[in-house]
Amino acid sequence: MRKSKMKDLWFYLLAVLMAVGCSPKSDPEVPVEEVRLSEHKLTLVIGETASLRASVSPQNADTQDLLWKSEDAAIASVAEGEVKALAEGETFVKAEVGGKSTVCLVRVVKKHIAITGLSLPETMDMKVGDVRVADITIAPADASEPIVWTSEDENIVSVQGGELTAYKVGTTRITATAGKFTTSTTVRVKPQDVVIEGFTIVEKKKTLSVGEVSFVETEIKADRPKDVEIAWTSNNKDVVTVEHGRITGHKVGKAVITATAGKFTETCEVEVVEKHVAVESISITPAAIELTLGQGLLVKATTEPMNLFEPITWKSDDEKIAKVNQYGFVSSVAPGETMIHATIAGKTADCKVRVMEKGSTDVFELKVTDLTATEGKLSVKVKNPDMTYYVYVLPKHKYEKTLAEFGTDDISEYDFAFWKDQGKARWLEALRMDLIKGNHEVNLDDLVRFPMWDTEYVAYCYGLDENGVKTTETLTYSFRTQPRVPNNNLTFKVTIDELDLDAKEFAATIVPSDNEATYYISLQQQNFFDFYFNESEAGNKEGHEGWDPVDHMLWKLFLGDIGVDAFKLHKGTLKIDRKFFVPKPYKFKKYQLMVVGLDRKNGRTTDITRVLVNP
Repeated sequence: MRKSKMKDLWFYLLAVLMAVGCSPKSDPEVPVEEVRLSEHKLTLVIGETASLRASVSPQNADTQDLLWKSEDAAIASVAEGEVKALAEGETFVKAEVGGKSTVCLVRVVKKHIAITGLSLPETMDMKVGDVRVADITIAPADASEPIVWTSEDENIVSVQGGELTAYKVGTTRITATAGKFTTSTTVRVKPQDVVIEGFTIVEKKKTLSVGEVSFVETEIKADRPKDVEIAWTSNNKDVVTVEHGRITGHKVGKAVITATAGKFTETCEVEVVEKHVAVESISITPAAIELTLGQGLLVKATTEPMNLFEPITWKSDDEKIAKVNQYGFVSSVAPGETMIHATIAGKTADCKVRVMEKGSTDVFELKVTDLTATEGKLSVKVKNPDMTYYVYVLPKHKYEKTLAEFGTDDISEYDFAFWKDQGKARWLEALRMDLIKGNHEVNLDDLVRFPMWDTEYVAYCYGLDENGVKTTETLTYSFRTQPRVPNNNLTFKVTIDELDLDAKEFAATIVPSDNEATYYISLQQQNFFDFYFNESEAGNKEGHEGWDPVDHMLWKLFLGDIGVDAFKLHKGTLKIDRKFFVPKPYKFKKYQLMVVGLDRKNGRTTDITRVLVNP
């Protein structure tokens, strides 16, 4: 299971529970289809900041929380879309949500370089539904002035940060302006190459309530119906938005939805109303729950028919045994039995709650054996072969930091936050995938992506059933990996050959003194290595996961290579060229080639050798 830092748990529960009163038929899962950025390239001077805006399609996707990441945070950092230039170089900033992602190339320079020329081709051809980046030529190539893009008719082609989206057949002008320079291109949007014989919207009029989601049903006659791209627009987005035929009512009013497929254009009139529905019945799922002391569980109240406008009131008969909040989250307080009730419009549903003591941890035997610098074997033995449980391993500094951030002494709260972050309809599914039954044995590196030498870890496990109820206290087991074993006979001779600055390429030869020893290599910009070595010389472990900064750097590099060729370790003489590291070279900067002895049993075996590629 791969974990990441969670959002505040209660904020998540609020987002999930806003929808618990909806019946499954009217509350479909809405996956993320696309994420787009306001810019695809940014040029900043060291110290400058810029804001990237991300848009998620469709607008009503279940997941809207964006994860921002910089490929090289030493060059440019990013937080909530705010990019800060730190050092000269290039990096990619990535925005990810719901498994979809996009990137922006960020170039950091020492000073602004003015644009001396812009040019676009006279014409550009697109098809309805196409998305492409404009073919613009900038002089000089490393100019840093921002470019402003406009479209004469955004109903035909819209432009954002140089990215064009074609909506319907027609012609428009796209203009790019930077300082005193302006250039334009004529964009011709043609029908798709699919042969479309007919297209119609089945319902010409629809009525929605505020907040309701529905679909505009269409009929297509074509040789390849699945390949037909339909361009959707709304003439009043404040009232109704449309994404790929999925419409959402936002406020009371009227709007016209237009759909274009090839030469065919159809419309649908949509009216959004306040629709209050009388509740006929209410039910709680499940109708009875068992909780282990200290645990909680989300129960769902469903009304027939669905009612989005009246709140559901929750109540517990005995809050000394179990409490329930306004969203239906039941918390256990003391052993015993009680009832919770959900009430709306005079209708009430009941749920029986039984709270039990937690089981003892003596049902587990947990140990780690066969430890080396980077390897080990974790085994769990259980007294009850039918009991399901969860087991994981964290570095001790990560374990303690997580407890402090969550304000708890029980690591299971972090695990539950992780599972629930998977989504309102999928958190139990994610949890069940991690459950184990019976005795279990696993290699340490199957739980820890790359165990580090001379590092203390905490293994822990606890009983957990398929309904997300913890059945035992948490058992912990601390252990330390072996110190790394130096190989004093291993040295490296590194030569840089065939350096071609114009072609941005080079060749190199690495000759180890011991042909049977394994080693690891990496090519990075010089300032990347300098940052970690300077931190190490200063003895600064803050922000480096408790490790020496140089070891932390190696760990981050190792993680990027795990799963690629099993692990990029080499043996014997190695001849390489630039394309060994990157398929398409970046502009030639100050790069260094790093070589370090490494094997999977003894850890790092040598000091680090760094050779400047382009002195």
